[in-house]
Amino acid sequence: MQLSGRLIEKNKEFTTPALLSGLWVFMKMMNVLKIYDVEALLLLKSKSDMMGMEL
Repeated sequence: MQLSGRLIEKNKEFTTPALLSGLWVFMKMMNVLKIYDVEALLLLKSKSDMMGMEL
């Protein structure tokens, strides 16, 4: 349930909304990786770090 960022009760393994949320995040990240290569993303991250933004 880490990908969705949702909290669940201790006795539940997962919830349907949390699974769908995690799937949405995964699909969006796959689209980003289709457009940009890893080097470009790391360069973007380093530029944002220099401007004081935390990604």
